[in-house]
Amino acid sequence: IGHVDGTEAPKYFRLNQLEGETEFVTQDELDRSRRVKLISLRDQGVPEFKNYKMIPARERDIPANVFEAYEKRQRGEQAEEETEDELCAHRMAVTKFLNKVRAMPHQIISNQNTKLLVRKHFDSKRLYWIVLGFCPYC
Repeated sequence: IGHVDGTEAPKYFRLNQLEGETEFVTQDELDRSRRVKLISLRDQGVPEFKNYKMIPARERDIPANVFEAYEKRQRGEQAEEETEDELCAHRMAVTKFLNKVRAMPHQIISNQNTKLLVRKHFDSKRLYWIVLGFCPYC
């Protein structure tokens, strides 16, 4: 690149000069967006949002209380660590385990005439099958 109107143009291309033109929103606005938060939680596989197939294109179409169940569960996990009562702590640990098991994918195993609903469980190099019950759909 030579001289343009008596000034010397740079001999290299800087992307940073054009970067400001492509920024449509600040990082703070992006963090506060309910739509972006909903999309990221769905992609992370959070149980409350993993089955969302369609997310509204406009943020005003997303209800303000859509995150209440998720935040309540987060507060419950934090409160679980703070409980001093042994029975309540055990009860919360069992509930947390059952929620994890429900979130895992399941399989159906047919055993002669009985079909069982089971889940694979790996524990220290061994495979266990957790029997959840009879499969009502088979």
